[in-house]
Amino acid sequence: MSEPTRELCEHMFFDMKVLLKQPQTVYRIDNYASGRYYFTMNTENEPTFYISVTNMIGSTLPTSPHLIKWIADMGYEESQDFKNERANYGTFLHMKIGELLINRQLNFDLMKIQLLGYCEEQKIDPAKADEWLFEMQKDCLAFVQFMNDYQVKPIAIEMVLAHPDGYAGAIDLLCDMTVEQKGFFGEVYKSGPRKGQPKETKKEIKCRAFVDFKSGRKGFFEAHEIQLESYKRMGKHHFPHLFNEGQPPIKLFNWAPKEWKSSPSYSLKDQTYSTNLEKFDNLVSIGNIEAKKRKRTKLVISGTINVDDVMSGKEFIEKNFQYKNIEDLIMEN
Repeated sequence: MSEPTRELCEHMFFDMKVLLKQPQTVYRIDNYASGRYYFTMNTENEPTFYISVTNMIGSTLPTSPHLIKWIADMGYEESQDFKNERANYGTFLHMKIGELLINRQLNFDLMKIQLLGYCEEQKIDPAKADEWLFEMQKDCLAFVQFMNDYQVKPIAIEMVLAHPDGYAGAIDLLCDMTVEQKGFFGEVYKSGPRKGQPKETKKEIKCRAFVDFKSGRKGFFEAHEIQLESYKRMGKHHFPHLFNEGQPPIKLFNWAPKEWKSSPSYSLKDQTYSTNLEKFDNLVSIGNIEAKKRKRTKLVISGTINVDDVMSGKEFIEKNFQYKNIEDLIMEN
């Protein structure tokens, strides 16, 4: 197992007119058997740990029957390889989406070189650069179409936040966007049996939206809805001035590219009023209980071992390995 990496989580972008500063310094530490952890440091230089939203969902929600069937049909090993490959594809797509949101432009002619560099850095077969290129270009165009259709104005991109209830994660996108909404906006039926009664119509409204990006084409699942609820709660906790009375209404959306031939296309699902969101508090409680069951330790092997000394009883093999708590490793680093 590779050494744990402690990483300072810094947001990619924020609008200086809206978010004056990163609300808190958040670190991430990976490569533990028990998963990813986020933590903050207090004034006494002591860490406070938070479960990853992704890990929390994985330990609390049942596996989708569709996913179980897919794994059974493909075979476990093949399904895991494919899952990891698509995760790598999704990471690069997130990078390109961030570039579009921040720089407002993207050079498609450089994407092949960038993909090759990414594959080399992540130790991925470079043949994937050719395999992914056209799909990646189409997916980026689909995202530009989304930005244009909804007049997306980013506020924060890939901002890592932690909530005092014990969870943390990265918000894909917080933005202002224009959506079409059904409602009763003062119009009435002018004739017929319902004359004078309120008439439901549509109008464009501005909303403040949390958007989570997915690169898959097989739809959105319950876990995706829970992720969005965590984003909303972390955002409201740290930036209440963005969500108080008088501000645009809050919306939650999942976005994913579609296969398309003639013009850029994508899926956008409004998850704002999903009943699954009502499970969130219970999932957090269960997730924190499950996290307590897992030891936050890592096996560390060091020093020089002499086989003859071990076999003769002069030394003990235990001197070359120990289990260290994450807290101790953080302080050492």
